[in-house]
This record gives sequence, structure tokens and C-alpha cells, in this order.
Amino acid sequence: MLRDDKGYPYIHVAEGDFPRLSLHRGAKRAPGRYFGPYPHANAVRDTLNLLQKVFRLRSCEDSFFRAPESACLQYQIKR
Repeated sequence: MLRDDKGYPYIHVAEGDFPRLSLHRGAKRAPGRYFGPYPHANAVRDTLNLLQKVFRLRSCEDSFFRAPESACLQYQIKR
């Protein structure tokens, strides 16, 4: 049991043609794979930064990703 009803953080890799990496807490309802638990959110953020540099997976939200007039900032800086 954690204080304030918080859960352990996980890394969520969304399913689809263009997978997305994100930090996740709570119920595992979204389709995809979950990796963890991690001891604290800083460990997840450090791991996400490393994974995005190595595998070049997107980190932007689905609504932003599907907009035709904009691209992820990570794409623009070639990450």
C-alpha cells in the first residue's frame, strides 16, 4: 500500500503501427504491454529517455500524432 492511493509507475508501450512509450500509473486497461513496476517515477523517466534515444519511438499523445498539420517535437529533432 502506497500513500495517497498511488500505484507504482509502469512503462506502457501502446499497440499499433506507431507504438508510443509513456509513463503509466493505475489500472492497466489500455491495450499494449506494461513493464515494471518501478520504485519511483524518476526511474521511469530516465528509462523512457534512454529508450526513446535508442529505439526512436514516439512519446506524443494520439490526438496530437494524428493531426496532419503538426509532427512530434521528437521527430523534428530527429529522435
